[in-house]
Amino acid sequence: MAHTSRWQVGDRVLAPWEPDFLYPGTVAHVGRRGVVIEYDDGDEGYVPESVLRPLRLEVGSQVQVRRDPEVNRYYWGEVLAVQGERVLVRYSDDDGEETIPIGRIRIPRVLLRLPREQEEELTALWKPGDRVLAPWEPHFLYPGTIRQIESGIALIDYDDGDVGPVSLAELMPLHLEVGMRVQARRNRFEKVYEPGTLTAVEGESITVCYDADQTEDELDIAYIRLPRDTLV
Repeated sequence: MAHTSRWQVGDRVLAPWEPDFLYPGTVAHVGRRGVVIEYDDGDEGYVPESVLRPLRLEVGSQVQVRRDPEVNRYYWGEVLAVQGERVLVRYSDDDGEETIPIGRIRIPRVLLRLPREQEEELTALWKPGDRVLAPWEPHFLYPGTIRQIESGIALIDYDDGDVGPVSLAELMPLHLEVGMRVQARRNRFEKVYEPGTLTAVEGESITVCYDADQTEDELDIAYIRLPRDTLV
């Protein structure tokens, strides 16, 4: 069956680079499991369709802006006007106003709500305490637990100790099976992940066979992540 997508090459979108913010970009390729985004700042990455939003800014929106395009530091501001690919913003710290290219902004994801019908459907699927796979950055999903849900956003307690907000649309049930491709932290004290295959799953304990040397390692699921492009 042919894959259909709501997105087309050339569409202007807001897409995540890290979990908390959406950045302007353009759809460069549409695949079966997601799309490739060319971000306005020059980066490029694979992103699942469910996390994309149309590039649409409204007067009064709260955004973060790179005042100096050469420095990766963002300042809060309010959108005063939108003219094509340029945005007039007022900075919160000094009330200064500036017209900038849209590529110099980012939008906190928690300020963007899902359509009401979709939000209600997803809220009915999840509850606090559910075990999930959730993104920390766009390309990988990590084990975690829902702490709370509000306005289509789940606060996730990741198994590795991190905490962060994630759209309900980006969650997957924490279901692991033998044969799944994962990346695991062979050294538990370093966040360096090695690719491998699950050879056993027993509750919160798993066994991974590493690609590099075919050795097996039994570890807690807190020390793995799953590449998004391996999940349907």
